[in-house]
Amino acid sequence: MGLNQGSRPPTNEIGSYTAWQAGYTPQWSVLQAFDELETNPKLTFPESIFTYHSMRPDPQIQGLLTGAIWPLLRMKWYINPNGARDEIVQKISADYNLPIIDPTVPTLPPPPPTTPTVTPAQEQGLPNTLQVNIPRKGTPGKPQQPTTDPATGMPTGQATPPGQPIFHQRRTQNRFNFLDHLETALEAIAYGFEMFEQVGYIGPDGKWHLKKLALRPAQTITEIHLTQDGSIDYVMQGNLLETPLTIDRLVVYSFQRRGANWHGRSLLRGCYAPWLLKDRAMRVGVMNIQRAGVGTPIAQGHPGATESDLKVLSQMTQNLVAGDRSGGAIPYGATLKLIGVEGGQPDTVGFIKLMNEEMARSFFQMFMQLGQTTSGSRALGETFVEYHKLVTEYLAQWFTMIFNEHVIEDDIDWNYGPDEEFAPLLAWKWDTEGSDRNPQGPQAAANPTHQIQKLAQDGKLHIDENTTAALFS
Repeated sequence: MGLNQGSRPPTNEIGSYTAWQAGYTPQWSVLQAFDELETNPKLTFPESIFTYHSMRPDPQIQGLLTGAIWPLLRMKWYINPNGARDEIVQKISADYNLPIIDPTVPTLPPPPPTTPTVTPAQEQGLPNTLQVNIPRKGTPGKPQQPTTDPATGMPTGQATPPGQPIFHQRRTQNRFNFLDHLETALEAIAYGFEMFEQVGYIGPDGKWHLKKLALRPAQTITEIHLTQDGSIDYVMQGNLLETPLTIDRLVVYSFQRRGANWHGRSLLRGCYAPWLLKDRAMRVGVMNIQRAGVGTPIAQGHPGATESDLKVLSQMTQNLVAGDRSGGAIPYGATLKLIGVEGGQPDTVGFIKLMNEEMARSFFQMFMQLGQTTSGSRALGETFVEYHKLVTEYLAQWFTMIFNEHVIEDDIDWNYGPDEEFAPLLAWKWDTEGSDRNPQGPQAAANPTHQIQKLAQDGKLHIDENTTAALFS
């Protein structure tokens, strides 16, 4: 069975990654998507793209964006069958290179940790030793039986329990790379929106298969044409492409879109004022350091100095800079003084910290400022992290909502028709594998001596008298 009759999925690219000419001004008469409530021209598209890009090198903003994006790359992303036909689920999993995990199927709990056993000698009060159980080897002359079944990965002799199938990730060459797309799409939280063009091919099975979601950078989008209900009809790139990109081949990640404002709202919008003031404060602060370090040169002319003599002295003081070979000569009777700053100086460092706190608050990453402020309880760190976790989950939910509707459902419409009632869903969960298997790992790594002492006190670790004396001394 091939494509759905009448569907025309994209198999070639129309847009371009660089379809933009420097100095080209969009035609505002046809750019219908805009934020009529934004009053700052530097934060109105398309100028906003360059403003937000200039903000990103700031160390605080770079850290905030990293803290917002990178946790999502550590999540476990998978395909939830969601009641869809097995044929559809298998195709989506293969094309997107993601595992299939059905939440309704129970998964095996991790094996319980093995604990040392107490030997009869220890029960009789003999010196404590750690008893390690070593499995006996096979019968001499016969090959030793494997401890696990290679086919199932389960211990030999145990029946394979019902659970999730083992997923083997396919090669990524010439194949859709989900994590790469995720990281690029999350740039929408910085710029307000990101657009991608769906590109695929017709396979030997007669089906359309997704090959890539080609980025159409925000700075290349010059016209966004809307339909009567405010949805996108098509977009134009620069003035180098005459063919419009229709919405049926586009995926638009618009962050916090309201109404027909498809440019979205960047998370950096709340950081703009603190970033701007911080930038000015840093410039003035550097100037103050230079002036306070050397002092302000003031020259006094010699008796009878003419106006031209004073101009020469003035020019010399203006050119005076600090250096190991700095110096000069002045006429006899003239004086040159380096006057320092009198009175108090503005607390530039404190002001910069305040602006960093404001920017962290807009990202709900207040925990980044812990240890850098003069007030506040450090015990709030865990609470701040939990709040930030909510933001991360919101971003994941926002991304999956758009991906499911405009990528997976388009795929199903083109291949199986719009009458399919159920579609697989992109889903995510926190990666807690390490903490589940070894919940005390971080504490043990931070203070291994304390961990050994605790195990010995609880009777889980048996050691000899000499080691005990050394450990608890």
